[in-house]
Amino acid sequence: MLKRHWWICVVPWLLGGAASAQPAPVPDLLAQAESEAGRLREPAARAVALADIAMARRQRGEAAWDKTWAQAMQQAQQTTEPLAAALTWRGLAARLWPVAPEQARALFDKAITQAGALTYAAQKALALREIGRALLGLDDALARTTMDQAVVAARAVQAPIFRAAALRDLAVALAPLDRAAAGKLLAEAAGALPPADPDENVQLARSELVVQWCPIDLAAALAEAELIGDAPFREACYRRMCEALAPVSPDQAMLVMARVHDPLQRALAMAALAAALAPTQPETAAGMARAALASAAKMTDADRETLRAEAAVALAAGALPEALELLKQVTDEKLVGDAFRRIVVRMVRTDPGGALRMLEGVADWEAREDALMEILPQLAQFDLTRTTALVNGLLSRQQRIRALLVLAAAQPKKESPQP
Repeated sequence: MLKRHWWICVVPWLLGGAASAQPAPVPDLLAQAESEAGRLREPAARAVALADIAMARRQRGEAAWDKTWAQAMQQAQQTTEPLAAALTWRGLAARLWPVAPEQARALFDKAITQAGALTYAAQKALALREIGRALLGLDDALARTTMDQAVVAARAVQAPIFRAAALRDLAVALAPLDRAAAGKLLAEAAGALPPADPDENVQLARSELVVQWCPIDLAAALAEAELIGDAPFREACYRRMCEALAPVSPDQAMLVMARVHDPLQRALAMAALAAALAPTQPETAAGMARAALASAAKMTDADRETLRAEAAVALAAGALPEALELLKQVTDEKLVGDAFRRIVVRMVRTDPGGALRMLEGVADWEAREDALMEILPQLAQFDLTRTTALVNGLLSRQQRIRALLVLAAAQPKKESPQP
C-alpha cells in the first residue's frame, strides 16, 4: 500500500545532477533470470519467461540458446488449462517468429486450433483475438483470418452487453490493420445494445463503447453518445472521450470538450487535456491545469483526487515541486502511482539522472516498480550499476525476469577469444 507523503523524499534528490560513470558489466544476468523463471508457479508463466531468456541468449550469440528454448516448449506442453494453453503457444510463436518463421507459424496454428476448440464463446473470442493481435505485422493475412474467426465467436455470446463488449474489444484490436472494418464492428456492437434502455448497466456499456470508438471514428462515436439518456452519464461520457482523445488528437479532444456543459466534468476534461499537452506546450498545460483546479473544492472526493493527479502530471514539466505538493493531497494508490509513472516516463527523455534519483527516493515499492519497468532501457544505458540495484529490489518475480533481460541487453557482448 502507498504511504501518505511517500514522495516527500523525492524533491531533495532533484537538486543534484552529477552524471555517473558507466560501470563494468554485471555478470550472469541471464543465468539469474533463468533461476528466477524456475521459481514461477505456473507452467504457462515459466514457458513464456524461458522463451524470452532463450531469445536473449541467442541475441548474445550463445550456442546453448536452443536448450533453454526446449525447456520453454516442455513447460508449454505442461500447460493443461485450455485458454492458458492457447495463449501460451501464441506467446512462444510470436517470440520464435524472427528466428524461424515457419516453425513459429506451426505454433500459431496450434494456438488457433486450441482456441477454436474452447467451449465458451467469450473465451474463444478472447483467445482468437489475442492470437490475431500477436500476428499483426508478422502475417497480416493470417491475423485477419484469425480475427474473423474471433468475430464469429463473439457473435455467439448470448448476453447483449457481453456480446457488445466482445465485439468492441475485437474492433480495437483490428483497428491497426483495418480501420474501416473496426468501425463496422463497433457499429455492430452498438446495435447489440438496446437504443433507449434506462438500465444503468446498458448506459455504462454504451459509454465504454463510445470511449473506445472515438479515436477510430469521432462522428460515429458522438452520434452514439447522444443515445445515453441520463444527462450526468452523458456528460461523464463526453469527459472520458476527452481523456481518450487528448493523447492522440488534442484538437478533437477540444471539440468534444465543447459538449461538456457540467462545470465539474469540464474541469476534469481540461485537466486531462492539460496533462496530454504538457510535453509539447508546458506553459499552456500549466495554465489549463491551474484553471481546472479552481473547481476542486466543489467536487466529490473521488473526482477531486482524479483532478489533482491529472493536474500534477500537467504541472510536472515546468513546476515539479508544485506537482509533488498536489500529489500529497491524493490518497488513492492507483491514481498516485499512475501519475508518478507518467511524470517519470516523461522526465527520463530529457533527464535520465533526475528520473533515476526520483525512483531511488521513493519508498513505495508498487509506484517505483511500475515506473521502473517502463523506463528501464533508458536507465540501464545511463547508469547500469544503480539501475541494477533497483532491479534487485523488485518484488514481482515476473517483472524481475523481464528487468534482468533488459539489463543483459544493455551489456556489451562478450568478444570471441582470439586464436
